[in-house]
Amino acid sequence: WDDLADYVKKVISDKELWESYHKWRNDEDALAAFESAYEFTRSNPSCRMCRWAYAKKYGLGWDHGKQQVRSMKVPKEKFCTSADHALVSKPFSEHWVTRSEQGETVFEEDSDGEQCSSLQADGDIEVDSFKGHRRVVQHDGVTDFIISDITKDQADTDVILRLKFPGVRNPDGACFYNTHTLVSTTRGSMISSATIQDDQIKVTILANWKTSVTSTGEGVMEIVVQKRDEGAAEDNSSKMVRVIIEETALIHDKMTEFYPSSFGKLMTKDFVDPLGVFFADS
Repeated sequence: WDDLADYVKKVISDKELWESYHKWRNDEDALAAFESAYEFTRSNPSCRMCRWAYAKKYGLGWDHGKQQVRSMKVPKEKFCTSADHALVSKPFSEHWVTRSEQGETVFEEDSDGEQCSSLQADGDIEVDSFKGHRRVVQHDGVTDFIISDITKDQADTDVILRLKFPGVRNPDGACFYNTHTLVSTTRGSMISSATIQDDQIKVTILANWKTSVTSTGEGVMEIVVQKRDEGAAEDNSSKMVRVIIEETALIHDKMTEFYPSSFGKLMTKDFVDPLGVFFADS
């Protein structure tokens, strides 16, 4: 303490030394950094807590410095479909593929127009001998595909739903498989899933039947909707696919392992074990 007191006396008596501790007042870079670090205080704590809770609930991007919701590299807050075939164009692109030993045929949008006024899309899909109906709904921060009325005449082809996520960098199609098993559920054995991620974005795909979910390249996920020699479902039941897009949490996520976030757990649980609604006569 004596040394500290002596140094304070020295600073008080030395004008040049005193002013050296106030150079930051005229340093524009230092002032800008200071203002940026404490800009969040312009909003009261209740507002900041509400923003954070909203971001956590819907898996949105969060700026820790400014303490506000921010857009992600794959901006899932925007849902758009193509003009001609109503295929999803944002936040990812939707493609339907039939694949056989002879090659593949791709059903994709060939026009530039799109519409972004609705959070759902509904339409028929027809690729080679495959026909089906699919409905897409964006809700609660996720995107769901409901696929029904499936028919396929050729027995030697796979029908694949291919989703492309722009900007996601998973080298050589690096992928985590069966990531839904890290969430405690009762019907997990009937589900298929996979996750890709980089240092900014994590994408998880869930399918409510046993099938193949893989990544075939950077930012590309494929779900086999109808396998070769697989006929139409006897009860004509629908198949469902869920797309979960969220920011990578650098505190937990590493490139060599998968960590389910609170949002990911909630949306996986909701998909695997959905709440049922029952009406009883009184």
